[in-house]
Amino acid sequence: MEPEFHYGQTALIKYQSSPDYDGQVCAVDNVSMGNAFIKCVTVEEDGLLLQSLNIEKDRNGGRKFPDIKLYWDDNPRIIGKVVAVFTPIEINNIF
Repeated sequence: MEPEFHYGQTALIKYQSSPDYDGQVCAVDNVSMGNAFIKCVTVEEDGLLLQSLNIEKDRNGGRKFPDIKLYWDDNPRIIGKVVAVFTPIEINNIF
């Protein structure tokens, strides 16, 4: 979800079962497929539309991270909204 979120960062998520508004960044669990996403979420009549903030293009000019549609039949679950992100640091303990 670059440019706002980067690979290796840790997201802090506030549990809630629906976004406060369309396009809010949320963690979503795709129960049927066994994977999870952090994406901009829009609740639609037939399911959830997940969109990336990243507008990077692939070699063919298409979006590198296209929209994902999760239908209600697939049992998607909104885990909660992303409230913060940080990059963990490694601390070497010296004794």
